[in-house]
Amino acid sequence: MYKVEDNEVVFILLCKPKVILASTSINDFPIEIQDIFNEYNDIIVHDFPSEFPPMRSISHNTHLIRGASLPNKASYRMTLKRMRK
Repeated sequence: MYKVEDNEVVFILLCKPKVILASTSINDFPIEIQDIFNEYNDIIVHDFPSEFPPMRSISHNTHLIRGASLPNKASYRMTLKRMRK
């Protein structure tokens, strides 16, 4: 195992695959992953719902205007000194 010193800079590359496993057994994974699954078995969802939740009476949406710029600015005016904190 590699030991990291206090003054050393380390970069980590994390890749997340975009794969959805529909029916996979825990035994299909490496033993290290199986140990993690077993350790956190109480918070892992085993049965996913087969349908979407029912429609609610309130639906939230945002209407966009074609060609308009997005409002990506601060909600309140602040001085540069306060923004840099």
